[in-house]
Amino acid sequence: MKLNELKPGQSAMITRISLPSALKKRLEPLELRIGAEIEMIRVAPLGDPAEYRCGGSLIVLRRADARQIEVAVQKR
Repeated sequence: MKLNELKPGQSAMITRISLPSALKKRLEPLELRIGAEIEMIRVAPLGDPAEYRCGGSLIVLRRADARQIEVAVQKR
């Protein structure tokens, strides 16, 4: 499943990141990396961008970038 498919309040584990290396390097200090848990917080009124919580950071990603991140939904 792609990160942009998560619904608000839903959590998942990052399994693959296919972003350009420059963007990937900028996001790593924010704890956005393979194996990290990420939670969808909310989507902007027009549907783009979306806010996610990853570790202790809040990250805002465009839909096109979130589409490049694969996640596995965690069962609760």
